[in-house]
Amino acid sequence: MINKIKTVAVVFIFVMITTTSISAITSDAAEEKTFTLQQAINYATENSPLISISNTAIEKAKVSFREAKGAYKESEDSPTGAFESQLLKDGYYKRMAEKALKLAEKGKVQTTKFIKFMVEKNYFNLLNARENVNIQNSILELAEENLDIAKKKYDLGIISELELISFENSLAQTEVDLRSAQRASEYEQMNFNKALALPLQTKIKLTDVVEVNAPEDIDIEKKVSAALQNRMEIISAREQYEVDKLYFDITAKWYPSITYKHQSAKHALESSEYNYINIPIC
Repeated sequence: MINKIKTVAVVFIFVMITTTSISAITSDAAEEKTFTLQQAINYATENSPLISISNTAIEKAKVSFREAKGAYKESEDSPTGAFESQLLKDGYYKRMAEKALKLAEKGKVQTTKFIKFMVEKNYFNLLNARENVNIQNSILELAEENLDIAKKKYDLGIISELELISFENSLAQTEVDLRSAQRASEYEQMNFNKALALPLQTKIKLTDVVEVNAPEDIDIEKKVSAALQNRMEIISAREQYEVDKLYFDITAKWYPSITYKHQSAKHALESSEYNYINIPIC
């Protein structure tokens, strides 16, 4: 008897927890959220798991850089007894940690730009999809009015049955187009919710409108040059080249050119230099 009571109690608790969880999820999805474009961008960057991952990567790199910098300072007054000690004294490990930190920080910038782009894209895609639904509704109303007029004309013998069927077919096609537009709008809303890390069924109200502004006068060459220099591939290749150059300079002091260590460091330097110089433009 006691076991039965315990079983019933456990089942009751499980049902209550499950019901509460489902209710909470349903409540979140049912609540309408209102966004301007800027509010949507802010919400996405504040709640995106990608930003959280980027922040953790930066904190990890900061700790590594702090430890490497501390070890570098401690090595300044210590004697050099081995090649590894020389790498430490000449700042190789500190430079490696600095490279990792730069790339982590740049990675967050790139991630933020990507999130902003996706939010802007999905925001205006949703606006356009909803506007298309409104247009299709207007077309449907017109098709219904035309069919009503056609039926009256048919009753009066003004048009043939074939012409009436044509109006009916036109209305049917308009209804199909409306349903297609509604599905497209629902799909774009889910894409928008996904970009903001919201439940897919969350109801959304957008307050900005699509505006067409005159293009700004910009210096194309300057913009392209800046964009190229800020590309992640270029920054990463440049950092790798500088790290490999430092490693080779230190290695060359310890190992003559006939040694594998020297040639290996030289090969790494030449490879990273080539990769840096020959990064594809697009």
